[in-house]
Amino acid sequence: MHKLAIIFLLFFISTSAVQAQLTEFRAGDKLSASEMNKNFQYLEEQFRGARKTTVNCGTSGNGSGINEAIENGYTDITITGICKENIRATVWRESTADNNQPSGKLAPRYLKITGANSSAKIVDATSNTETLIFVTSGATLSLKNLTLSGGQQGVVAARNSNLYLSNVRVENFTDNGIAVADSSWLGVDEGGVVVEGNDTGIGVYLITGASGWMYKSNISNVERGIVVYGGSFLYIRDTDISDTKIGIRVAASKLIKYEGTAEINNASEYGIRVTANSLFNNSSGKLTIKNIESSKPLSFEVSDSYLNDVTITGDSVFSNSRSYITNSTFNGSIELRSGTNVLMYTSNLVSLEKVGMRIYDNSGLRIEDSIISTTIDSIYINPKGSLRGRNVEISSNSGLAVYLDQNSNIWLTDSVLRSNGKSALVLGGNSSSELSNTTVSRVDEGFEIYLSTLSFLRVSGTTSIDEIGCTNSAVVEISGEAKVTNLGSECSD
Repeated sequence: MHKLAIIFLLFFISTSAVQAQLTEFRAGDKLSASEMNKNFQYLEEQFRGARKTTVNCGTSGNGSGINEAIENGYTDITITGICKENIRATVWRESTADNNQPSGKLAPRYLKITGANSSAKIVDATSNTETLIFVTSGATLSLKNLTLSGGQQGVVAARNSNLYLSNVRVENFTDNGIAVADSSWLGVDEGGVVVEGNDTGIGVYLITGASGWMYKSNISNVERGIVVYGGSFLYIRDTDISDTKIGIRVAASKLIKYEGTAEINNASEYGIRVTANSLFNNSSGKLTIKNIESSKPLSFEVSDSYLNDVTITGDSVFSNSRSYITNSTFNGSIELRSGTNVLMYTSNLVSLEKVGMRIYDNSGLRIEDSIISTTIDSIYINPKGSLRGRNVEISSNSGLAVYLDQNSNIWLTDSVLRSNGKSALVLGGNSSSELSNTTVSRVDEGFEIYLSTLSFLRVSGTTSIDEIGCTNSAVVEISGEAKVTNLGSECSD
């Protein structure tokens, strides 16, 4: 197959050029893998038109030469010094330049720019009125070992283009640091990318069907760290986002974090906000969200999420959403609204100042092998909410363990309810509860459980309760080995 490919390609390459670059093998020669690989590499470069050169822009900050090299047909360019010029791999200039008219210059389909050392830099020459580097219409751009400074946007790939970054720093832009749009692709390898703004714009922006993969990124001092919109899809691994309004924003798109560690720190509005039938998945690797000024680390609306090994500080909200939570710690409160369903396993919630968890409006929580510990009320279930728990410990130092508002229900088995100062469990009107093999205790004197009008409680298994109080028409059913020491006179059985 390789032999046929070589013959086919040689047909399009001048004989003299090929003879000057390829190693020729004759009958009886010992084949060398390294020499063969060199042949294939050369043919690949010829096929895609890669031509190498070096540009020295000097250190004055006013030098240039990259565009000139591109105009002369070079597509693999190594730079030294500081190059003050904006680069466009497209026949169309931006509208800010000359009213969106053709530039008259054909752009390369493949362009690679590499910094020769750590001081290599490309800086904006338009007073931040144009994008610093722009590729479009199916172009492929590779940037390595570079600092990109200034521009309305740092680097943009649009209309089915490819953008590959390795050890790149993007800074001093006024709008977006990195933007990928219109079914284009973003790749960031182990060399990583650093994006540092001036408290405006977006760090990394994917929109209109873009996709990407970022192995390592550090994003700071922007309004929004990562934004994924309009049917786009992004994988992230080792990620640090700090000093933003919103750390990560996803709408009508998908973002998956895999392996590695990620941290969102010091955001003024949201740590992560996900809306409009989106997916956020942290299936592996640790995620930490902390120091959120508005105390909103997580906000999910009409979306799905998988949260594994997350540590969250603040008050999280899930609205009309579905979430699967495992091996996680919440230092703050959680609210489930508008038909949300959450499965929580082997996780902890600690709340010192607010109700630990509120379950509203046909929302439901299924929780197993977990602990909820609060200073005031632990769980408040509003009308038509539900909770099902197995091997769960729910305790409050100075409030209710669980309160059920009207038409709500709770089922617990092999669990613990503990309170101090108030009843461990209170059932509102028309609510129901079933406790099996569950310990219910109250540190101070008073009812462990209290039932309001038309509420229902079933205790079974080895459940043991000291005292239950009721209002009229409340029903308590005791079965199996369950024991109630003092059943109030208003309780029906």
